[in-house]
Amino acid sequence: MYTLVNTHLHAVDEPEQGQAKSKNANIKVKRAVTKATREAAATIHRSSVLCLVGRALFHDKALQDEEVQVRRERVDVVVALHSI
Repeated sequence: MYTLVNTHLHAVDEPEQGQAKSKNANIKVKRAVTKATREAAATIHRSSVLCLVGRALFHDKALQDEEVQVRRERVDVVVALHSI
């Protein structure tokens, strides 16, 4: 397991399933996060944000379509009739 703390990556040795924990299981090993790792994480984050924005724009454009609006109104009417 790895945790990011103050630009240092801490690794905790965990036993595999079925193995007993050793006495040194709680010792943390500090590993510096390299510039390449930070840049890769930032690139992944930016691409994820772009995907979310693109998805939101796609849904917004789809919901503005007149045919979708008419179908939605029909569904709302049917749902209202079933709830009576």
